Amino acid sequence: MAGPPDRDELASWSTAELADVELGSIPPLAGPLPQGWTELVDGRGVFVRRQRGPEGATPVWFVHGLGGSSTDWTRLSGALSRYATAYSLDLPGSGRSDPPPRGRHSPLTDADVRRLGWTDPACDFRWRVPPGLTGLAQVAGTRSPRHALRLDRRYIARQSWQLDVRLIAWSFAINVLGKDRVRRLIARRARGAWASQKVIGG
Repeated sequence: MAGPPDRDELASWSTAELADVELGSIPPLAGPLPQGWTELVDGRGVFVRRQRGPEGATPVWFVHGLGGSSTDWTRLSGALSRYATAYSLDLPGSGRSDPPPRGRHSPLTDADVRRLGWTDPACDFRWRVPPGLTGLAQVAGTRSPRHALRLDRRYIARQSWQLDVRLIAWSFAINVLGKDRVRRLIARRARGAWASQKVIGG
């Protein structure tokens, strides 16, 4: 089965310089895990692992996605350990970290929330989205912040494991087929569903 197409053009989106060096050896799947410890964040434990690199090397942070944990990055962090010290964490409610407060799935502290201006109660519903899950707004595309908010509210209202599986499938399809092609398909299906409801409802 053919894999996803090469996306070498993505390198031009970053200001980081690409290193022309060889990676270190990749640890085996059954190899030992990097050591870790628990940091208290707003009174709750967040587990962090560290893969040591050269003294004074620039640190690299890895954050897992939906259903993952800090161990997702064990092999990559091991391959990069010749050049960087790697840190990977378990998001709240994942791995060895404590569950999030009030169901808020986010590594942000209360101070971060205040600094970003996200204290408006109207934004509270957004904390219920699981970490790492690509939202409906990101998959379907948005025309404005107001449109993104409307799609986020629609996701919360219809939240189910079936919708989450569909979003994951759409995210995978975007990586294979391209963002524009998949979004056109989603838009056509949405228009078809709206037309059917209009005919049925009169």
